[in-house]
Amino acid sequence: MANQDLGETLAEHWETRIHLCGRLTVRIGGHRVEEALPGRQGRMLFAFLVAHRLRPTPRSVLLEVLWPAAAPAAAESALAALLAKLRRILGAGWIAGKHDIRLALPTDAWIDLEAAQEGLHRGESAVAMNEWARAWGPARVALHIAARSFLPGYEAPWIAEIRCRLDDVLVRSLECVAASALGIGGPELPAAERSAKRLTELSPIVKAATAY
Repeated sequence: MANQDLGETLAEHWETRIHLCGRLTVRIGGHRVEEALPGRQGRMLFAFLVAHRLRPTPRSVLLEVLWPAAAPAAAESALAALLAKLRRILGAGWIAGKHDIRLALPTDAWIDLEAAQEGLHRGESAVAMNEWARAWGPARVALHIAARSFLPGYEAPWIAEIRCRLDDVLVRSLECVAASALGIGGPELPAAERSAKRLTELSPIVKAATAY
């Protein structure tokens, strides 16, 4: 179990699932479509809309997402073309709005970023009640997702912000895994030791202390 990608294992029954951490993968209706996304900018735009799907985004913000330094003269037309291509690839109704854009995913869609947050919440809640076995699975899901880089190979201010939030999920999920493994004991004790070691490597407090 420790060597499996728990996030993918638990997501197999969803017809729509999206991985933004590690390799970008997009499965819609059981079919992979990430290779059809319109180029580098199309993938970045899609990833932004997925990560911010709970609220509409003004087109002016999307222009900054695609061109953080300075938008070219034909930026509006280029954005409209990218959105049109995404609509054709994803299907009718997925890209909602004209001035404020929102990605309207199916209600049962699985997204790794959201699964990591949910797993962390469930894990921390179980740990707070000393329910170690109940904390183990969700905390592992959060850990396996957060251990991957968000959109590797891409750089932008909004990407750095999400990576920072994911780093927090990683540290807190390691704490949950360590606590649940200690609580379960027995064969899980090595997992607690590995998590504790990784925490000392990641902790800003430990890094600052060892710098002196």
